[in-house]
Amino acid sequence: MRKSKKRSKVIWIMAIIAVAIIFALYIYFTKTGTNKEIIYNEHLSDQVLNVDGAIYTLEDLAFYIAYEENTVEKQAQIYNPADTNQYWNLHVNGEFIRVLAKENVIKMAAHDYIYYEYFLENSLSLSEEEEKLLANDQQDFWNDLTDDQKLRLGVSKEKIYDEMYIVCCAEKYQEYVYASQDVFDYDDYDFDGYAFERIVEEGHSYKTIDEVWSRISMGNVSYTHEIEE
Repeated sequence: MRKSKKRSKVIWIMAIIAVAIIFALYIYFTKTGTNKEIIYNEHLSDQVLNVDGAIYTLEDLAFYIAYEENTVEKQAQIYNPADTNQYWNLHVNGEFIRVLAKENVIKMAAHDYIYYEYFLENSLSLSEEEEKLLANDQQDFWNDLTDDQKLRLGVSKEKIYDEMYIVCCAEKYQEYVYASQDVFDYDDYDFDGYAFERIVEEGHSYKTIDEVWSRISMGNVSYTHEIEE
């Protein structure tokens, strides 16, 4: 009886150890596998965002990522031109700059894709002057990207132009919906505005595909923040 109890105890301990090893291996392969940061330009076809059932890829979000990274990087240059990564890692108002930038990309994209559909539904169009301004903005944005940024993003000029067209159409719809009411300010219809939140709540949805999006490191897509020693 004593030997039987001892044997059962040993088996029980071995089972616990086995479970612990399996769990440790799971954590290890999770961190080094599915959660490992991906090389952006090698995963352009990866699905990353679902807006009202429409699926968008990393290639679709390239403009938004480059735009947001440029915006934050300019602020980082002012904060510490010798090490801009320091600004990216700041914790402000309860949130890290890097995390906030990542959230902004998704919100901006969802905002524009939703508004673009309304733009089409309402048979809106860009005026000749708006098309000229858009063409200038497209050219300026593309030319302002460094060769290294273009290489790291891996998308064509045409793709960036296409996404910027959607942005422009979304802005046109925002002007249209703002002018049609007298309750909200224009900014309330921005991606972080209350009116847009209500529009989403009343009939839209968007969510990231985290298997991909969790492996994107904002600040290290079109830029790299490895400090040279």
